[in-house]
Amino acid sequence: MTEIDECESVPCLNGASCADQVNGYECHCLSGFSGVTCETEIDECASDPCVNGGTCTDHIAMFACDCPTLYTGVQCEGYIGCISNPCQNGATCLNEAHEYSCQCEGAYGVHCECENPVESSFG
Repeated sequence: MTEIDECESVPCLNGASCADQVNGYECHCLSGFSGVTCETEIDECASDPCVNGGTCTDHIAMFACDCPTLYTGVQCEGYIGCISNPCQNGATCLNEAHEYSCQCEGAYGVHCECENPVESSFG
């Protein structure tokens, strides 16, 4: 009895390699594909990988996040509120989880916008 090479008919799709077996074949899928013949493209956005309101776009074997304003990173995980330099009067801006804060020196207010009054000595 002659063994038939089931891979000869090229049953595997999307660039997959075929391994001939006794009475069958097995497809080895490239990253981003699944199924018996690698016919299904995996939706990398199905797991909802983008955070902080990012919008996911599926690509073969990868995804891309379109991040909202003030967020950055592969999954929109980084907050960049200090990028617009909101702190005044020489204050230091500190990025925190989902907000920023201003570390004032010689001023006060949310953005260190109010200068401390200069003390005068009369005498």
